[in-house]
Amino acid sequence: MDSPDYGNYTPEELYQALSSIDKEAYPENYRRLKSEWAKRSHLDAQPAPEPEAEGGPWSIGGWLILVGFGICVGPVRLLLALTSEEYLQAFSVDVWRNLTDPDSPAYRPLYGPLFVTEVAANLLILLLSLLLIYLFFWRKKLFPRLYAVLAYSALVFTLLSAKATEYVFADVLDRLPPLLPIETLLPQLVACFVWVPYMFFSERAQKTFVH
Repeated sequence: MDSPDYGNYTPEELYQALSSIDKEAYPENYRRLKSEWAKRSHLDAQPAPEPEAEGGPWSIGGWLILVGFGICVGPVRLLLALTSEEYLQAFSVDVWRNLTDPDSPAYRPLYGPLFVTEVAANLLILLLSLLLIYLFFWRKKLFPRLYAVLAYSALVFTLLSAKATEYVFADVLDRLPPLLPIETLLPQLVACFVWVPYMFFSERAQKTFVH
C-alpha cells in the first residue's frame, strides 16, 4: 500500500491525522507527519497534537472498516438500482397510464399509491444514507442509533414493498423479476443482525462514536 503524501495535506488534515494516528502501529507514518508539521513555518506557533490518549476516543478501525465500506457502497447500489433499465421501465409513463387509467384493461387501483410510496421511501433512504456517511467519518454519537433505524427501516420497507407488489400483481407474478433478490436481502439481514448489535455492544464502536 502506498504511503500517504503528507506534503499535500492541508493544516487541518495534518492536525486530524496527527490526532488520530496509532503511532505504535504506524511509527514511520507518525514520524513523517511530525516532520511535515515541523516544515510548515506558519504552524510553528502551534504545537503538533499528540495521538489520542488510551482513554480518549478511538479512531475508525477493526470491523468498523467493513461497516464504513458498506455504508459507502449502499447509496451507490441504490442509485444504480433506481436508474436501472428494468426499474425505469416498470415506472415509465406508458406503464403508469396503463395501470392507473380505470378504462385500461390492465388497470390496478393500488399501483399509484405503490409507485408514490416506493419513490418517496427510496429517496428518503438515499438521503439518510448520505447523512450516515457524514456521521460515520466524523464519529458522531448519533451514528449507531441512526444506523440501526435505517437498517431496520430498510429491511421492513423491502419486505412490505415485496408483499404489496405481490398483492397488486398477483395474476402476473410469474412474469415479474424476483421480489426479494438475495443481493438486496442479504446485506440488509447482515446489517440488522450483525452490525446493529456490534454498534451497541462492541467496545470499539462505543469508544469511536463519541463526538
